[in-house]
Amino acid sequence: MKNKTISLTLLAAAAFGTFAAIDASAEEAATPRGESTSPVYGDIPDYKAYYFSPDELKSAAGKIFVTGRTGKALAVVENGTLKKKIDLPNFTAGLDVSKDGRTAYVAIYQPRGELLKIDVDSGKIAKADAGHMPKAVALSSDGFVYVSNQFKNTVKKFDAQTLKPLGEFKAVRDPFALAATHDGKTLVVVNQLPEA
Repeated sequence: MKNKTISLTLLAAAAFGTFAAIDASAEEAATPRGESTSPVYGDIPDYKAYYFSPDELKSAAGKIFVTGRTGKALAVVENGTLKKKIDLPNFTAGLDVSKDGRTAYVAIYQPRGELLKIDVDSGKIAKADAGHMPKAVALSSDGFVYVSNQFKNTVKKFDAQTLKPLGEFKAVRDPFALAATHDGKTLVVVNQLPEA
């Protein structure tokens, strides 16, 4: 099997070009970049038209899945071609995808954050309350999905099928990334900051 490398910069540029054509109406595109109406994401002003801003990347079942933080979308790329764009309700953070590539889990990074379960084929989205500023998402092989709450210093556990919340546990300060071991018995949590 020949290895294939896709430049993330080129992928991002291609995605931006495609998404700009889909998302930007004439009125939105005419809005000058320097004119802000109000902040919509921390200190990012509302420029009406958004960059895709790819920030999470996963591979499953021969496809590449990319979230666009300010583009508020999930892109599905196959053989170097954008196959699907699924609009999401707000700015994204974490991403994980089932091994068969049929289900994506995305965190919506907001003060009243959400965990989204996305049926990739239909685009149907189920939602669960994920708490304050959910950052990372990890799907485990034993049927659970975990979400870190970056500024609350916790990790929440959900049933991957129903999104029923199953518990919350303390993490070291600022949990920023998650990964489950292959057997699902251990969750690795990476913190961005040391304990104060």
